[in-house]
Amino acid sequence: GSTRTIGLGAYEQLDPPPATGLARLKASRCLQCLLVAVLVAVGLAAYFWYDCHYLSEPWFSRTPNGDGLPQKYFGGRPTLNYWDLPYERPEEQLDECLNDLDNITVFAGAYWGYADAAEAARLSYKCTKVAGLFEQVPEKLRGVFWMKGNGFPEILATLQMGQWFEDERVFVSPFAPFMWSWPDSMPKHAPYLGLGYKPTAMKMLPYVMSLQLSSAFSFKFGVCPAGRALPFPLGMPGHACEAGSGEAPDMTYAVLQLHQHGRVNSHRERELYTMEEDPSGVQPGARWHRGIYGAPPVFGRCSCVSLGSYELVKVIDADGEPLEPYYSEYIEFIGEVRQLFWAGWADELAKNLTEADHFGPAWHRVLHLWCEEADHPEPFCPGGSREAPDVAEFRRRVDNEFPDMAMS
Repeated sequence: GSTRTIGLGAYEQLDPPPATGLARLKASRCLQCLLVAVLVAVGLAAYFWYDCHYLSEPWFSRTPNGDGLPQKYFGGRPTLNYWDLPYERPEEQLDECLNDLDNITVFAGAYWGYADAAEAARLSYKCTKVAGLFEQVPEKLRGVFWMKGNGFPEILATLQMGQWFEDERVFVSPFAPFMWSWPDSMPKHAPYLGLGYKPTAMKMLPYVMSLQLSSAFSFKFGVCPAGRALPFPLGMPGHACEAGSGEAPDMTYAVLQLHQHGRVNSHRERELYTMEEDPSGVQPGARWHRGIYGAPPVFGRCSCVSLGSYELVKVIDADGEPLEPYYSEYIEFIGEVRQLFWAGWADELAKNLTEADHFGPAWHRVLHLWCEEADHPEPFCPGGSREAPDVAEFRRRVDNEFPDMAMS
């Protein structure tokens, strides 16, 4: 018999063509898989959002930690700065500490000096241990802490020159000479590849923190919420401490706030800052997770993005002794890099204005001195030392470099 040849056009009219039917089947299965994946993702996101939103409710509060302190303890004065503390650091102690530094200079109305790794840790403890205050500081907050993993050029911090308010479970540590250190160059293994160690940041940060902001740090302690450990860059408050711990008198979780010019009844940071005790520390209070949590407004109370968080690791204990293994880890990290300290005021007018809470005139005085002493032109010194500095330009520079340090 004869052979019938089916042309291409006839083949394409088969219902359905074999190859096209197989492609549709594959496409249908892919669509089903995609739909299942989307439903699972939406379900997980909804669960996570509800869980996070619910758990964040008790702690993500814009109420200042120091609310009520001025009326109860300060006679209505709204500030708590180092000159307001109930016990004063003796001038002899501060002078001795100044003389222990190397390469002492005067800049912007203040004394500055350097120390190597071991000496920096020793001075941080010695120079902030004030009789009368120290004995009242909770033991977990005594000593010297290394800001391990901090992306900004900051190395050591001490909190022990502060005041404890037991009834409110609030600790306030005003910024003061020798309580903070900054590196004079970038350590070899700086966090985040050293992206935060920009020259402008390294130059300006010590002066802004010490002379302009005059911040007080407050810590309101409470029960550790049951936050979940999530993969980077996500994170939830309370994931590092033991859930449910922290009942008085224990201290395992705190909300941290920064109060510019020591005004404890107001704060301006956008994110939620926490202190969460890591139970793996070699002694109580030896390791803390310094949480920094935020999220877009659509997330509501849920602060589930954790960018910039680091560890607060004690390298000098409450008795002034090196705490291992953290002390050796700190020494290895910093290497030969020297650390800068603010060692007190050199200009009496700037000092007197600041300690009288006249912060605006004090800062103008500091900027005048800065412009006079700068070794190269500054954009906020348009006319050199003979004209008033451009304060607005300086604020723009700070806001650009350090957006979390909103200046007022």
